[in-house]
Amino acid sequence: MKVFTRLVALLLLLALLGLASCGSSTPTTPEQPTETGSETTPVPDEPIPDGAFVLVPTQREDAYSIVRSDTSAKSIADALVKARLHIIELYGNTNFPPKTDWKEKSQSDEEIAALPEILIGKTNRPQSKSALEDLQENEFLIRVDGPKLVVIGSDDRMTLAAVNYLINTLLPAENPPRYLKSDFSYREIWETKASYQKVTAEGATRPCLIQSSYNPDEIIVANVIATEDLKADPTGTIDSTSAIQAALDRCATQGGGTVFLPSGTYLVTNTISIPSSVTLEGEWSDPDKPGFVDYGTIILAKPQAFRETETMPKSSTPLFKLTNNSGCIGLTVYYPEQDISNVRRYGFTFNVPGACTATLRNITLINSYRGIGVCPEAEWHELMELEHIRVCALDIGIEMHTSSDVGYSVDVKVSPSYWADAISGYACGNNDALTEYCRKNGTGMILGDLDDETLSEISISGYKTGMIMNTINRDGGFWGVIYDLSITDCDTGLYIETMSSGNPALIANGVIEGSVIAIQNKLENAPLRLCGMKVTGKMEGYIIEETDDLSSKPVTHGTYVKPSAHLYIVPVSGLSRTTNDLGPALQETLNAAAQDGGVVYLPGGIYSLYTSITI
Repeated sequence: MKVFTRLVALLLLLALLGLASCGSSTPTTPEQPTETGSETTPVPDEPIPDGAFVLVPTQREDAYSIVRSDTSAKSIADALVKARLHIIELYGNTNFPPKTDWKEKSQSDEEIAALPEILIGKTNRPQSKSALEDLQENEFLIRVDGPKLVVIGSDDRMTLAAVNYLINTLLPAENPPRYLKSDFSYREIWETKASYQKVTAEGATRPCLIQSSYNPDEIIVANVIATEDLKADPTGTIDSTSAIQAALDRCATQGGGTVFLPSGTYLVTNTISIPSSVTLEGEWSDPDKPGFVDYGTIILAKPQAFRETETMPKSSTPLFKLTNNSGCIGLTVYYPEQDISNVRRYGFTFNVPGACTATLRNITLINSYRGIGVCPEAEWHELMELEHIRVCALDIGIEMHTSSDVGYSVDVKVSPSYWADAISGYACGNNDALTEYCRKNGTGMILGDLDDETLSEISISGYKTGMIMNTINRDGGFWGVIYDLSITDCDTGLYIETMSSGNPALIANGVIEGSVIAIQNKLENAPLRLCGMKVTGKMEGYIIEETDDLSSKPVTHGTYVKPSAHLYIVPVSGLSRTTNDLGPALQETLNAAAQDGGVVYLPGGIYSLYTSITI
């Protein structure tokens, strides 16, 4: 009897231990975050609640479809395809047709209302219309409404944001939900705090003055604001290529001017062309300044990279293409898909394939493959301006050829440090590999056949070759002056393949280092002239050195006085290039501005001026 009792007690103990073990085990399907009143991921064997929108096709009695408006924009149609492919991949739902909201004559409203559908954007279904009425500006909504799953935004931009949320957050690749409960609803408002203030002229909204917290000492005259007027997305979620291009084109049709791109992150996937007489201007913070914490206007670059075996013409597929009298100011560019362990070959970030008076100012390139190309193939330019440029490029930092007259470059720095030391979210993460790659493959600057070129405050470090002088398009070569040059931490400091023999280059005040060779001049008939330069490393070829100490003679720049924040627009209605004198209207506007100071804006156009003007 005692043996039997002990045996029963032992069995009971084992049973209790087993139950305790089962009670503490980890669920096989972890629960996902839930929205208010609605779980998105139930336990696999949990019964499906009444009225839920079932996503798994094998657990439905009928098939659902995905629907957009018959008149929707291409971006919405593309978003529908993207969502459909994602759902097919998650659930294996091959019987999942894409449709428009076109109503067949044989269909009654009651029949359509009963169809199970995922509605993308502004369809003619009552559920879409009801959801749209509930939305504020810059808001999207995803909710179950009877047999429909409504995915909609206050505009197309926010609908695309809603689709991205559906794909990336609501229906994740791991442990996606089987259904959404009948009361499921999620809404999100995008609030962007402006980093700038607008000042408008009386009776007009554009142009306007922009006072930026990033550039407090400057005033921008903006003809178009890309985020307000064309809905460019400052969060980097939605592709802004078309919106930015449309803003630039609109500005061009108005006679030219400035398109303002406020601080934020903008996804760009294809070439943006800057039209003649138009400037794209963002907000910029210099990463070299003490206390730097934020870049300002960031271009998130995701263009198509060249395949490893593919020929890579230097003028092909730039991110930004500049034309006559155009410019880019105040932009930081980052390539999120660039990987130092598997380098992607992209075209030049900025390309000037032949233009007069193009401008690049206040530019940071965090991790370009090729940075700035000015006529890198058979074209010509003149009066090119590069000012306050920061570049990390893996192949070529800056390459310039074939100018007919007077280019100007000042405060240009090329170094892998702009990727190595970038702020969180943008840094390389493997600085040893970055250093090795640039020292094995990279060139800081290439200066071709440039006439009357002036460069000052130029700094290059961390490359295989710091600077090359050569020519690709015509006889001759570099003709100009470089003042305050620093080339350090390079295998070859300066390599001269060719330069102008009649007016050889002069480099004054600075440092050139080369661990293999500091300076190599291959020309026998053209001397490199050095003045006040400290050279560390071997020198070869025809070189004339002068020892004048120029360290006490820094480059000086003019003083800019910020105008007061008042805008006056010259009335030009009825004026033309052949009739009427612009003078009276212009002088009257200038006199009005003289009372309190400010900016007088003359709209783009060609005018006749018969009288002298006093400013």
